[in-house]
Amino acid sequence: MHRSLVIGLGSAGTRHRSKLREIGSTVSSLSRREEPKLYSSLLSNEFRSLDYDLIVVATETSTHQAVVNGIYAANFAGTILVEKPGLVQLPDLKRPEGSKTLVAYNLRYLDVLNRVKRLIDSAGNPLRVSISATSYLPSWRVETTPRETYSEYAALGGGALFDLSHELDYSQWLFGTWKEVKAIGGRVGAVTKDADDSWKIIGSTEKCQQISIDLSLVSHLRRRECLIEFSNFAANVDLLAGRIEFSDRPPVFGDNIDSTYSKMLEDLVLRENTLLPTVSENRNTLNFIDQLRAKSVAKR
Repeated sequence: MHRSLVIGLGSAGTRHRSKLREIGSTVSSLSRREEPKLYSSLLSNEFRSLDYDLIVVATETSTHQAVVNGIYAANFAGTILVEKPGLVQLPDLKRPEGSKTLVAYNLRYLDVLNRVKRLIDSAGNPLRVSISATSYLPSWRVETTPRETYSEYAALGGGALFDLSHELDYSQWLFGTWKEVKAIGGRVGAVTKDADDSWKIIGSTEKCQQISIDLSLVSHLRRRECLIEFSNFAANVDLLAGRIEFSDRPPVFGDNIDSTYSKMLEDLVLRENTLLPTVSENRNTLNFIDQLRAKSVAKR
């Protein structure tokens, strides 16, 4: 019988718990909301009852490193799934053989993005790519009262670069590592307390000479799109609708983003397989974020 533990029961942790139960895992949870004493013990490396196959770390980004340290200190031999952006270094501890730590970039399981990956394999590298992820932060997690989430605070790991890092991950998954980059960003609106809320990024990658990414937490129109231009045709991917519009052929349709959580966990739990990056592989995305932050920054 597969056993899993979900640490943190915010929106992400609650979703993981529900999806894991749906696929037949016996799920336990640790949360300050339900068991603050146990949660505190884990962070102080005193929690030792880690008899699980999978542990999901879904706490605030700023606590991920401490939680992962605690898990490895407990000699956990299974799989750790850390919520994006995976802001952790592997602790300087001897890890049990066979253990692995992955970052939950579930959009790698979106049908339309996998179609794009196959399209690049068949059609060759694109000439230009334009990626956008725009939304309005005050409309997120509307059940939170008052609306004060970790996304608003830089010290807690919030902000556009971390919260919208799916685009930074899949841009490299599909188009290769960034070679050149220019960017301007920071806090241009009033939707966060001090975290960044808007970025314009442009550069080149191993497979694309011109690529741009537009990230925004201040936009009242919600969009998640990727326009890919090849020499003979263009494809516009609407990630929210699960649709690809082509310039030269009928559109194709796939599942929506919600389905990716189940696909990700089913692949991990039922097939012991994954498309997800390891913590080590995820350093490319974190290094890219560091590179962006070293560029020109606009502040309100």
